[in-house]
Amino acid sequence: MMSISAFLGVARALEQQKIPGRVRLIGTPAEEGLGGKIPIIEAGAYTDVDACMMVHPGPFTECPGFTGDAYMPTLASLKISVRFTGKTAHAAMAPWEGVNALDAAVLSYNSIGVLRQQIHPCNRVHCIISDGGLRPNIIPGSSALDCYIRSPNLAMAEELFVRVKNCFDGAALQAGCTLEIIRHNAYADLRPNKAMATAYAQAMSQMGKVVRCDLNSSGVPGSTDQGNVTYECPGIQAYVGLPAEPGANNHTPGFTAVAGTKESHDLSIHASKGMAIAGLSILKRDELAEKVRLDFEEDKKRRCLPSTTRTFDRNAGFC
Repeated sequence: MMSISAFLGVARALEQQKIPGRVRLIGTPAEEGLGGKIPIIEAGAYTDVDACMMVHPGPFTECPGFTGDAYMPTLASLKISVRFTGKTAHAAMAPWEGVNALDAAVLSYNSIGVLRQQIHPCNRVHCIISDGGLRPNIIPGSSALDCYIRSPNLAMAEELFVRVKNCFDGAALQAGCTLEIIRHNAYADLRPNKAMATAYAQAMSQMGKVVRCDLNSSGVPGSTDQGNVTYECPGIQAYVGLPAEPGANNHTPGFTAVAGTKESHDLSIHASKGMAIAGLSILKRDELAEKVRLDFEEDKKRRCLPSTTRTFDRNAGFC
């Protein structure tokens, strides 16, 4: 709703004020897990885009003292499915004839638990055993895990993937199983454009809605396919706070209920106006558009530095 209303506002302003330029509304479904923006990127939807904006809702508790946040980096995320194949056998009559694929899944799960002790706390690795067998009296001939790897940027996530893969390889070897690793879509780290975030924060302030805009913020430890967009063109994913009760975070029944209230609707309209004002400013002001472009070009230089040159600041994140 916020993106639609912001698009309509900018489109009408361009028409009424006879301003050259174009505003485009790009619908990207299935962000939760399937990464709807990724095939749209691959189809070339962002190749001629100079700026991309969206706003994500969340509880007020995530931005105390503010109505939202303009600058919120996120982590990169790799999604992996793993399948171990062994041999079924009767667990009581002839267990020696089986090759236990569940053992491989458990060994790899525990190995990743040990690995977590030796990785930087800015990284995340979380897995579930999605297939552990059929019945206790059958040696499982097949098992599977789903695994997410998160890091401050894609390059670091790929480095961590090598270490996680060693856990799967070692477990397969110990259990005598074969191993198949399937890599799904990768969410890039969201790299907010500083000039755009500042323009959005200023637009919200003009309406009396003060949003946080800490350009040194390390952001939130979630992931989004909007991160992939910020690798293609300058972009932000801002944040609007909704009046959810404590504990009613995103993807909970409590947040779902509050998101449908008129108060949340009105707060979201303010955010959409902020996007519209900022977007129109980029189209009207050449100096702002150039600053957005230069910030994007400068950021590209910092994306894939080798790990030996990266440092970590607990306040500012990786640089």
